[in-house]
Amino acid sequence: MQCDLTGAQILRPGGLVPDVVSLSDGVFVETPQNRRIDLSGYWVLPGIIDLHGDGFERHLAPRRGAVRNLGAGLVATEAELAANGITTAVLAQFYSWEGGMRSPEFALAFLSAWSDMAGHFDTDLSVQLRFETHMLDHYTRFYDLVCRFQVPYVVFNDHLPHRSLAAGKKPPRLTGQALKSGRNPQEHLRLLAE
Repeated sequence: MQCDLTGAQILRPGGLVPDVVSLSDGVFVETPQNRRIDLSGYWVLPGIIDLHGDGFERHLAPRRGAVRNLGAGLVATEAELAANGITTAVLAQFYSWEGGMRSPEFALAFLSAWSDMAGHFDTDLSVQLRFETHMLDHYTRFYDLVCRFQVPYVVFNDHLPHRSLAAGKKPPRLTGQALKSGRNPQEHLRLLAE
């Protein structure tokens, strides 16, 4: 799209000033364009950058276990981000023993959908892949996934409740985590103890 945004207050280094901003194919340009869009009464501000977004999961699964079309969920995520002024976002996806939407299988499905949709986003949606360090048998598979999808941002996590397990106590939030992962609490506790 080529256009001039006219009539708006534009944020410049000295503050808001009436000015014109020209755009061509999503890039600011100096050359005025043929199409004019009147934004009288509006402000034109820089976009917000979200470096660690994990609120997008509700768009992928509106209810627990209700994962539908991941591509449509990513479109809904982008629409909400853009409506809130976020033009660059990093979506934080887990690769974890925790299961459910944090499982290695879901990470693959998510990255596949993100890759398939990449050319259709108007905002800059990138991915952060969060790897649980205790998944020793998965290091090679995780590395291959990062390379395959060219994931630019990796985080190493440790979500094990070490103190509770060492004391032989039931970890906090065990039941909720178990249900979220699709396991019963006893099965989830057994997995934590391994």
